[in-house]
Amino acid sequence: MNIRLDTECIFHPVELVNDDELTQMLEVGKELIKVAKSSKNCACLTANQIGISKRVNIIVDHDNPNGYNIYVNADVISGTSQTGFVDGLCINVGTELQTIFVDSISFPQHKLRLGVMPQATVSGFSLISNDREEFEAEGELAHYWQAIQYMFNGVNKDDIVDRDIMTLKGKSKVKPNARCPECGRKFKKCRCEINETILY
Repeated sequence: MNIRLDTECIFHPVELVNDDELTQMLEVGKELIKVAKSSKNCACLTANQIGISKRVNIIVDHDNPNGYNIYVNADVISGTSQTGFVDGLCINVGTELQTIFVDSISFPQHKLRLGVMPQATVSGFSLISNDREEFEAEGELAHYWQAIQYMFNGVNKDDIVDRDIMTLKGKSKVKPNARCPECGRKFKKCRCEINETILY
């Protein structure tokens, strides 16, 4: 299988998996697990991150011997990830939307900006249990699932930010009075903590 990280298909919505493709998608899932295990602290990964435009993902699962579960056609029913930014300023979309900056295997020199909620309802077909599952996810697990949904919908290039969060991709250094995209404060007064540990 031809594995390609940071391919063009990551910027476009993925296709649903048909029933006659499940065996092939199990192999895709196994490849995703290999990529995840070769990286440090990889919590989740989608097929379009390795150049396959299908709705297949893996997510960390300590109850499985290999450490991950493989899902096809998974969908975040509530708590859907959505970026709440206009002109670089955060918009409050309800009281629960939180902005996080995460490391991504697909963009090793940058961070990915995500708008997430603390809870999510997830529905998907597990290729490990060979059954459709629906469950509630909270905290970091909810963030992982919302990152997966975001990847499935196609990454917005404006959400790829430099690792120091001081410049946006393709733009020059920010002006002295520019504001942090996470909290809205001026950068010199910003005290935001950036997540450095988990890969998406």
